[in-house]
Amino acid sequence: MQYVPALKDACAKVPGLRWQDFVKTDNSCPKLEEDIIREEIQKDATILRLDIEELENDIEVGLFGLPSEINKDFSIIEKDVEEEVSFLEGLVGKLLSGGK
Repeated sequence: MQYVPALKDACAKVPGLRWQDFVKTDNSCPKLEEDIIREEIQKDATILRLDIEELENDIEVGLFGLPSEINKDFSIIEKDVEEEVSFLEGLVGKLLSGGK
């Protein structure tokens, strides 16, 4: 309200502009009600809970799938070792028999 006299004077200096034509409006932002804030927090908490559940499921799937992957790797390593042992046994056999 402190600027009203200055605005009235400025308005009077502009041709075709009348102070009486202006309408007082309230441009202030309404305060958020506690219910609205609580609702937003609950939405965020629900999204967070769902994200955590999805992450837990991903971890469980990863952990349960891990032993089968390890078994596959061990099978491959075991096969490679058996091939190496067979090769070395053959080599040792040749060396012991005098290379024949």
